[in-house]
Amino acid sequence: MAYTLELDFNRDFDTILISELATHGMVVDPSEPSDTIRRKYFNYKKRAVEPVPRTVHISNEFTCPAVHQAALDTIKETLGRGDEITAYLSARLHNLDYSDPMLNDWGIHHLHLGTTVRADGFMQRTGPLLFVRFDKKNAYLINVYAHGAWTKKDILLILHRNWPDTIADYRLRGIEGIEHDASEGEIGQLRGMGVNTLVQVEPGAVYTSIGGGVTTARTSTDVTRLVMEYSRRIAEFEEIARKNAELIGDDASSASGQTIDPLRLELLIEDHTYYIRELSTDYCYKLGQLGG
Repeated sequence: MAYTLELDFNRDFDTILISELATHGMVVDPSEPSDTIRRKYFNYKKRAVEPVPRTVHISNEFTCPAVHQAALDTIKETLGRGDEITAYLSARLHNLDYSDPMLNDWGIHHLHLGTTVRADGFMQRTGPLLFVRFDKKNAYLINVYAHGAWTKKDILLILHRNWPDTIADYRLRGIEGIEHDASEGEIGQLRGMGVNTLVQVEPGAVYTSIGGGVTTARTSTDVTRLVMEYSRRIAEFEEIARKNAELIGDDASSASGQTIDPLRLELLIEDHTYYIRELSTDYCYKLGQLGG
């Protein structure tokens, strides 16, 4: 039979994102446009560090002031266990409109080396900062630098010398050099204008933006891509629901022992899997695993 559908997967997806942000203490107005809600969510996710066990790698050039050794040891242990390190991150983490220029450009996080938790839940701020590159299974501790070393080329040089395979996808092959190798000051100025720069760390070793890059709006290219990708995906899910309305309706009706019409459908995410749920019967139609 032909079923009447009631659904709004865009609203459902935005509600899911808003609810997750709320668990971390951040409030988003649900009346904001979907693109804005999604940009805020993915911007937060890019700047946060997922609490999963990681293998900690230390560069050959690494040094740490003795006064901060205790904090460094705690961070290393925390990363190895997969516990939260949010307290060590920038206090701007909860500012959903803040875009981290160095992270967007080079994919590098900075952690504070305090040992005392402030009233706002973040560690005491420190001048020297620990610069780290994360992936899903590893933490690459580059070095400790002074606050403000956001464009220091030594950061990329250390990555290149210690873990070249991890950034090989961002190295431009077949290039002996670039006509103008931007200075550290120029890199900062260009980031502020929303311009990405190539960086030559050694003769013949030129890298593009390891962090995905910045947009002309001085935001993260990765975040922009994810907003577009998920918007497309949600539209596809609604189309799947419409094309499979008869199957969903028949299965929901069979499970409940009565004809269900209209079908009140919502988008559901559980255990990293997408579902379409019929609200009156709680019948779920599996869509697939999370990705992107």
